[in-house]
Amino acid sequence: MRKILLVILTLTLASCTPRAGRAEAQPTEAGQSVVPTIASPLNTITSSPTANVAVPTVPTPIDPNTIPASFFAMNTVNPDDYPKLTFGTLSHPEVGAWAWVEKTKGVYDFSLFDHYVSDAVAHGLEDSTNTVNVAITLGETPPWATSDPSSCKPRHDNTFCSSGPANIQDWADFVKAMLSHYNGVTEPHVRYYELWNEVDNPPFYSGTIPELVNLAKTAYPSVHADSHSMFLTPSVTLSSGGSGNDNSPAWMAKYLDAGGTRYADGGAFHEYIAGGGVKPYPMPEQDFTSGCVEYKGCWGSVITWANAMRQVFDQHGLAG
Repeated sequence: MRKILLVILTLTLASCTPRAGRAEAQPTEAGQSVVPTIASPLNTITSSPTANVAVPTVPTPIDPNTIPASFFAMNTVNPDDYPKLTFGTLSHPEVGAWAWVEKTKGVYDFSLFDHYVSDAVAHGLEDSTNTVNVAITLGETPPWATSDPSSCKPRHDNTFCSSGPANIQDWADFVKAMLSHYNGVTEPHVRYYELWNEVDNPPFYSGTIPELVNLAKTAYPSVHADSHSMFLTPSVTLSSGGSGNDNSPAWMAKYLDAGGTRYADGGAFHEYIAGGGVKPYPMPEQDFTSGCVEYKGCWGSVITWANAMRQVFDQHGLAG
């Protein structure tokens, strides 16, 4: 099976003015940076005092090396504010994971994810098999299921726990319920399921790597029961410098070597380019700008980290 690499890029909104005649890549809040397509205006040629003939300009040839918008994924924090850009896959913040779906054991509320899915369908991210290009993050544990109540903390009008479940069957039941809901009949199939959110960041995951591999082992068969869905590794956070997460590639390598490779169709990481308030904010291909120093406030470009993570995945069993 072909392996994939899903990059979800989080940016802080920055203001910039395109030069005349050229579209500049625009960073967007909690999302990806893409180059918009500029529609060619009509040139009006006056052939007589009473007749105007509209003649379209010749479109500029597209460079065959141009990366298509479908290559990019965008994480939008507010499902009511769909990004005004073209991209290929829609994602969400950690809000909506297990702790939000199953607040009470056996009672499932998929309404937030349904909102994201319906938005994606409405904006053309669904194919002929009724599969929608949405990435859903499964993990963060609800308090009733946690193995460590001290790991629970309030967030976004809810409480989630960074530890894994005390009973692996609770996790298995949740994943099966998720796949049963997005079954391609009553709701579209979902293309991507990410195991856990930013596991190298202690506020989001406080368990061990073997425990995480066991969660993947348990979830993998349920996701693969739907031939339209793919199961991704847990994501790591790539924002080095002061964050302490510059060892994310090493963390992912340990996870894959511990058995994670056997239970993944592709890898995922979350990229943060720079801190808030940086001006000018760097573009996705820049490691730094004059507003911050490389890896000290600016944390490395998408290209820099994608190359690093691609190498990790290739060398640890997820080449593709």
